[in-house]
Amino acid sequence: AMDLDAHFTGGVSNHVHKHDQLGFRSVGVQFDEVPLDWNAFERWLGRLIGDYGPVLCRFKAVLWCVVIAPNFPPQHQRIVVQGCYGHYEWDESTTWSVHDKKQSRLVFIGPIDTKAEARMREGLRSNKSMFWREDVVGTAAVQTTAPK
Repeated sequence: AMDLDAHFTGGVSNHVHKHDQLGFRSVGVQFDEVPLDWNAFERWLGRLIGDYGPVLCRFKAVLWCVVIAPNFPPQHQRIVVQGCYGHYEWDESTTWSVHDKKQSRLVFIGPIDTKAEARMREGLRSNKSMFWREDVVGTAAVQTTAPK
């Protein structure tokens, strides 16, 4: 299920962060229906940073991705992303075990206006090319439906 709660709590939170007192907001997105295509996600993130980098004081993510490398089958990979003000780095973390709950969680922090927030949320929800599709590559090892 897709949960778009700002603090990943599943409900309303009364918790106050210091960044709230500075006029900053946090925008969080979480989903677990299907993995991301890392290459497509990175292109989307690059466009988002190009437009909103100066207001993205901090952003971080743990992503459920499918990574394709030449001469290897697609791999489910946990990728950790962190950045600030338009600069970011990422690292392939541990692979997902069969017992792990696979999901992607992202949070953006800064003086984010409603237009930027809408673009973050809708960009992830509506950009179906960002979600892994087995029919494009032809492997039966991954799911094929994008979040609703």
